[in-house]
Amino acid sequence: MMNKALLAATVASGLILPAEAGVALPPRPAIIKPENIEFSKHLLAMPITMGMFRSSARVPGTIAYVGGGSSASTTATTIPIPAHQAGDLIFIIKTCANSLPSAPAGWTVIYTGNASNAYGIVGYKFATDSATVSGTWTNSSSVTMGVAVYRNVFQVGNNGQRFTNINVVTSITWPAFTVQDTTDTKWIVGVGAAISTIAAGQPNAPTGRTSRVNANYVRIWDTNGAYTGNYVAQTSSTTSNYCYGGLYLTIELIP
Repeated sequence: MMNKALLAATVASGLILPAEAGVALPPRPAIIKPENIEFSKHLLAMPITMGMFRSSARVPGTIAYVGGGSSASTTATTIPIPAHQAGDLIFIIKTCANSLPSAPAGWTVIYTGNASNAYGIVGYKFATDSATVSGTWTNSSSVTMGVAVYRNVFQVGNNGQRFTNINVVTSITWPAFTVQDTTDTKWIVGVGAAISTIAAGQPNAPTGRTSRVNANYVRIWDTNGAYTGNYVAQTSSTTSNYCYGGLYLTIELIP
């Protein structure tokens, strides 16, 4: 048996704490067993879901116009895509006659419709690599096709749509719409195309907007910067004050 005096001295020195001291020992290290891995994943994710750390899934960038073009062929069903990279947003607009056009697989159509015997379609996709192609957009009785590429777009938001079939117009209205993004970091893009090659050209971009494509009956423009609030309709004159009706969309891009 330990000498009582020696034991008392040891306790007094602090090497051994008396039972009544009420001091808790450090907890044993946690051992994560295979069956507890799923729980551990959720536990580790808690700081992100609670807002302690920002998830790296989305890092908004500044939207930028990359390139665009139009087709001079009146039987076009494909169009070259300007130089791009994976993740870039690609828009295509097409007007034609005789029947409703369609987009190839993999494209999201945001408008397809007609005005009397004129037809049109607008669609988009995010490039999967630097060699994304348009694919075939039916039908071959094409009036024109246009394309535009944008970078750092996270989502395509809401849009305004207008399709008219009027013989001669001296101005057109780019339609208003209620936006989805309320942070006012969005861009607005306008895509338009005439419905007849009898026309002298394409409509002009609205005042204060940056024209990107202006050829072969196609006009594509954008705000070239963040736009505040809902998009308000704007009117623009037509090239040479002579243009047939057409398909005109205003589209929200969210970074």
